[in-house]
Amino acid sequence: MVEVDVQHDTVVFTIRGLHKVLAFKSQLTVPRSHITGARLDPAATHRLEGLRAGGTHVPGLLTAGTFYLDSHAGHKPSFIDVAHPENIVVIDLRDEEYQQLIIEVEDPVAVVALLATTPDAGRSDSRIFTPMKPRLREWLHRYLPAELLSSVATLVAAGLVLHATHSGLRAALAGTWAGNVAYFGYLLAQDVLLAHRARQRRGQPYTWRTLGRNLRALAVEFGPAELLDSFFIRPALMYYLPRWLGHFAAGILLAKLLADVTFYVPAILSYELSKKRLRQFEDDL
Repeated sequence: MVEVDVQHDTVVFTIRGLHKVLAFKSQLTVPRSHITGARLDPAATHRLEGLRAGGTHVPGLLTAGTFYLDSHAGHKPSFIDVAHPENIVVIDLRDEEYQQLIIEVEDPVAVVALLATTPDAGRSDSRIFTPMKPRLREWLHRYLPAELLSSVATLVAAGLVLHATHSGLRAALAGTWAGNVAYFGYLLAQDVLLAHRARQRRGQPYTWRTLGRNLRALAVEFGPAELLDSFFIRPALMYYLPRWLGHFAAGILLAKLLADVTFYVPAILSYELSKKRLRQFEDDL
């Protein structure tokens, strides 16, 4: 992963973490005028064959360092730091040690837009590094519709069971499990659709094995957080909070919100750690 820092007429590319060791380089500084183009190019990983002049190459996992690529004419090497193709930005250079930078960044669209604009004289710097906004948008896009559907299912199921049995405990359990079915059913359907589209782009069918990978990805994403949530935290909150508040619907909704806090912290961490390995459905399975 590379951090991009634009300071007036200079662009600083900082290699982050262990990658600076694997690439044998920690930083590149390039005059803004020497950048002739920047573009998104996930397919660039298919053109990385060549002579390694210093760095690390693990096929299918990581390329980092200085390489003389077979696909490029001329005598200058390219600098590469790539682990995940979907985050690649290709930057063309002139009058530099490298003819091209092929790097992975946190927000490729923002980096390309940043390098394509004229530097603002009123700003001292403009930095792209681990921005939270794209991640927040991704998390909201993934989890918010499922949460809304789950909330409706929770309230309806809990209300129906309370009306039928007059048991707060049964209503709490019914609300918990109805919400879970709606929540995970939506997420699984979303993942299946994305996987089907990814496979279709490669002319590959969606198979039972792909479905198994979808299910495994969900299990890794939620795992222990879901067990604690479904069997202990959420039922307890849904049982006690309506009694403490003296209002059934308000208590159920507050219980859901509080339970979600303890649920999403480990779930999002697991999602971020697993999505690069378990959600690349264009790979052959």
